[in-house]
Order: sequence, then C-alpha cells, then structure tokens
Amino acid sequence: MEVYDLPTLSRKECIRGCILWMLIWCLAALLFYNRVWPGAAGLFLIPLFLRELRRKKGERNRQVLRSQFRDFLYSVSSSAAAGKSLRSALCSAAEAMAMIHPAEAPICRESRRLTRALQETMQSEEEVLEEWATRSGLDEIRLFSQTCSICRRTGGNLEQALAKANRILTSRIEAENGVQSLLKQKRLEVCILLAVPLCLLFLLQTASPEYMEDLYETGNGRILMTAALAALIGAYIWSESMIRKIFFTEKPLFHIRIPFGKKVKA
Repeated sequence: MEVYDLPTLSRKECIRGCILWMLIWCLAALLFYNRVWPGAAGLFLIPLFLRELRRKKGERNRQVLRSQFRDFLYSVSSSAAAGKSLRSALCSAAEAMAMIHPAEAPICRESRRLTRALQETMQSEEEVLEEWATRSGLDEIRLFSQTCSICRRTGGNLEQALAKANRILTSRIEAENGVQSLLKQKRLEVCILLAVPLCLLFLLQTASPEYMEDLYETGNGRILMTAALAALIGAYIWSESMIRKIFFTEKPLFHIRIPFGKKVKA
C-alpha cells in the first residue's frame, strides 16, 4: 500500500542519494577546510538525509496525484451524469485512468487499488474513498469522499453534487498548481542566494590561495570557517521552514451544498 507521508525509497534511490550526499559534503570540506576528510562527518547525517528524501518523494507523489485526480473526478462526474451508480462510476473512472495515464502513474495505482477493494473485498464506496483520502492526505480527495458519503446517507442528488464538486475542485487544483510554480521559484531563489558565498569562496581559493591560508591552517581560521558553514546550513534550514510554513499551511476545505430531491442509486 502506497504511503505519501514517508514513502519507501528504492535501492537505486538510496544509493544515488547517499552518493550525492557524500559528494556534497566532500565538496563543502574542500571549500571550507581545503581537505576532503572532514566530509566524513556527513556519514552520521545520512539517515536524516534519506528521511528528507522520503519526505520530498512523498511530496512530489502527492502533487502528481493531485494534478491527476482532476481527470479522475471529471470521469466520475461524467459517469454519474450518464445515470451510473457511484460504484459503477468509480470503476469506469478507473478504466478511463488506465487509458489516459501510464500504468505506473499514481492515479492508476490508486484506481486499481480502489477497483480491487470494491470488487474483491466488497467494501463500501464510502470506506474505500475515506481510506484513500486519509492515506493521501489531500484535501481534494477528502472533500470528494465527504461529498459522496453525505449523498449516500441523506439521499442527496449525487449527479449535481459531483458536478459542483468537479467545478470547485478543478479550480482549486489549478490554483494549487500555480502555488507550486511559485514554490519552485522561491526554492530556486534560495539555492542561488546560498550558492553566491560558495562561488566567492571558490574564487578566492583558486585565485589567491595564500590569502585563504590563515583560514585553513590556523585554529581560529578553522573555527571561523566552521561557523560560516554552520551559518549556511542554518540559513537553508530556516528558509526551507519558512517556505513550508507559508505554502503548506492547512487550508480549510471548500463547502459544497448537497442538493436533495433525487435518490442516489446504490
């Protein structure tokens, strides 16, 4: 079962991540200490780096699923408008996703899991959608699950409710895509700002090594370079925390008024 908070990394991803991490630390050691062996300190931080890779992978998978869920929601809404029951609409949407997206796309994996749960384990639609919403952590899927559940319990007009949910969630997903573009821009700006002092240090090291000799060979110089390295790491952590605080705060769900007067098909 796919987990979106901290998904499992493949062996290839772990090896590639460890190599990248140690390469970064070795380069940092060359820049700040003019020797490679201090980069061995990065070995102790590999578990934290792999955990961060897992978090970022889950974040990427969640964003891809959010974008692809728009197609799934449109298919369910179209099937409901054609008079199909909720169970049939969900199964039809799963078949449509297999034709639109690659087999390994998140929405296709989730659609196959949803279809198996409905057809083999005979779970109710509400249980399957609620489990999906909880596991993915996406408000869009949670709202869709709540809409279907309320319609089934109260006898609301599923066709109109899904059509309205489709319009609202589609607008929300498009707005979220714009936010993600802005988020990538801000992270790029952070990387550029952090790269500037590293480039200046590299230029000083190559153009005037005697100027940097006191910083590399004396105790006070090494303490100063360690403080500079710690300041850069702290600046990155602080900027990342600020970005997450701004762009990943919990958003209230949109409210959908459930129309009544037409019984929902079982």
